[in-house]
Amino acid sequence: MPELLFSPVLDPPLGTTTQIDASSGVSFTAVLNITIDPTIAGDITTADAISPEHRFTILLWYSYDGTNSWNPAPFTEITGEEKASKLLCVPKKNRNILRRDLFTIADFPIASPTSSGSIPQLRFCLKYRFHDGPWLWAGSRIGQRDGRVVFFRPQAALPTYSTIFSELSTWAVNSVSCETDVHVWHIQGNRAAKTHSLGKIKGLERWMAIVKIALPWMGPLHGGKNWDCDKDAMIFLGLREDGRVILVLPVPQTAGSTPYLISRDGEMVVSRSEGGDSIDVVLAIGNESQAVLDEGIKLYKDLVRKGGNTLPTIDKAVDLGVARVYKERDDWERGVGYCTWNSLGASLSHQKIMDVLESLVKNDIKVTNVIIDDNWQTLDNARYTSSGTMSRFEANNNFPSGLSGLASEIRQKYPHIKHIAVWHALLGYWDGITPDSELAQEYKTIECPWKDNVTGEIRNLTFIHPEDVERFFDDFYSFLSQSGIDSVKVDVQSRIDELQNASDKNALLMPYQNALFKAANKYFDTRIIYCMSHIPIILSMLSTVDAPNIVLRSSDDFYPSVPATHTNHIFSNAHNTHLFSRLPVVQDWDMFSTGLSPKYSSLHAAARVLSGGPKFITDTPGAHNADIVKMMLEMGLEKPAVNIYPFRGKDEGRLLVMQGLRRDAKGLGTIVCGVFNLGDKSVGEIIAVPVQCMGQKVSSYRSGQMGTVGEGGMIYVELEEAGWDLLVMETEGS
Repeated sequence: MPELLFSPVLDPPLGTTTQIDASSGVSFTAVLNITIDPTIAGDITTADAISPEHRFTILLWYSYDGTNSWNPAPFTEITGEEKASKLLCVPKKNRNILRRDLFTIADFPIASPTSSGSIPQLRFCLKYRFHDGPWLWAGSRIGQRDGRVVFFRPQAALPTYSTIFSELSTWAVNSVSCETDVHVWHIQGNRAAKTHSLGKIKGLERWMAIVKIALPWMGPLHGGKNWDCDKDAMIFLGLREDGRVILVLPVPQTAGSTPYLISRDGEMVVSRSEGGDSIDVVLAIGNESQAVLDEGIKLYKDLVRKGGNTLPTIDKAVDLGVARVYKERDDWERGVGYCTWNSLGASLSHQKIMDVLESLVKNDIKVTNVIIDDNWQTLDNARYTSSGTMSRFEANNNFPSGLSGLASEIRQKYPHIKHIAVWHALLGYWDGITPDSELAQEYKTIECPWKDNVTGEIRNLTFIHPEDVERFFDDFYSFLSQSGIDSVKVDVQSRIDELQNASDKNALLMPYQNALFKAANKYFDTRIIYCMSHIPIILSMLSTVDAPNIVLRSSDDFYPSVPATHTNHIFSNAHNTHLFSRLPVVQDWDMFSTGLSPKYSSLHAAARVLSGGPKFITDTPGAHNADIVKMMLEMGLEKPAVNIYPFRGKDEGRLLVMQGLRRDAKGLGTIVCGVFNLGDKSVGEIIAVPVQCMGQKVSSYRSGQMGTVGEGGMIYVELEEAGWDLLVMETEGS
């Protein structure tokens, strides 16, 4: 008889912390899989390996903080029709399952509140045996991690701001917004100081921060009970031991003095490069992370407006036109587009672009947007790939008929292409404008010192002077528009923030951003992609804009030849959306190739479905997958999905779970739940079905399986490394 292998899966899960509403009670669900080694399985059946009478005995071993004791709680097995209504299984392919059993603890005892009014934390692990076999453990007793639950009590009053940090007495509280479920405060620190401590965070359990991972990019970082962040953070979200969620968000006031959150001796400190302006911070606390983010960022936007760091106001009725067709917005914001980088890269030409567009059509892929990326411009002084200066508006000699000739041929041959964009750097090119070029002769220029982030040397770069930058952008975009270009991707927007002198940053940033926005609105209906722009002052300006079509690249690049960057890329986008989905922009999760290995190309495509934004591909000629493009068009959401577990780190061995709403042509809504295994080994997880989907049909996009889950039902999902699925759940009335 072959050796049986057991794999228990628990909800709430082991290895992480789960936040639960105490008023709703808590129940535990366990799924026990029985398998055998697939290399020796052969034709062995369940009847050969397992007697139906042989069952599991399962105990939850648990302890509440402060009790110093562990106690067992027995699970009850669910079988027959009740099991079928409670659990829909979507196993991974080629899984040699002999049997899958379901167990629950329906009414788990919740401890009484302490004198502070909070419920002690619950710690738990699993003990189980099959038939008369040995007792086995899942959790810390075998080198794994126990699970933890923190409870919040919605009926209890929210704590005051003074209970969040240890040093808030040195801050001035300027305003208070006390909603039922969220309290928000605007606090101000020392105007003269470059740093001001908030103190140590009280009762911290888990945290997630969006931090500076590179000069132009932000990404997520996770931690536990101590704030020990080694990077500059723009936004902090923390889960406390009492189940409450806290938000800390500094508000930038000038380009030359960007505030970040840093860690110093365990304290959270607001740090900036220059003093002089007030240190403004949004502080919030509530029961639910999405509501805390909503209310906190709402106050953040109000403070930005009051500070005056906003882009020009647009009279929508005049400048945008009240009769704009939504379909055109849809093509730009949510259509499938083609970008020349990485596929064609630096070796760009008129003919290569036409060849790849023809290859797409021959493979039944009709994109609606095209981006002519880096290296179409007339350039000088290139030292390496991301360097050089712009000399004129017109394209280089690889485009013999100019931009207008290329755009005209594209539109004539491929009428399904609605929008043609070109790439350029905010300052012209990576290193600005070529000195003594026709551009430098036409427009007033300024030289600014910048430390080369490749060579380390300090060089003077030539830029259009802020006094002339509005005329420059108006002329440039007028030229592009007359050439048949109707949208732009504006890159390297972080370069101003990288300059050596704060005075240069302050002098350049606002004039450049204002001039860019005005010209993009005037000529392109604000069809613009902001790229390399994860700079707090730029994001704060975008937070208050009132215009359609603005797209924001929401994460750093990934590298197709480095497998780890694929999963990191999706993880970063999924967490950055906590902030970016609350800005009035459309998120661009970056381009990918449908001709990658099937594992990674489909993983990227499924993630783009949930982004709520455009889907850019960068296929090389002949390397295409039309089915992937079809899936993105069929399944794409109107708005970005919500990452429902913000405090899960990438190394915890859990699934990334995102949920969003999708409407069909009749306006009927379904919930799309995207599940992704971004780890390095197979993962099984139990997914709760939303209340409005209970009793309705649920289907798996990958397996085609469909079923109905009853009240309190769950979906069991098992995914291999880099595996994914889209669970489509009908809602009541859909």
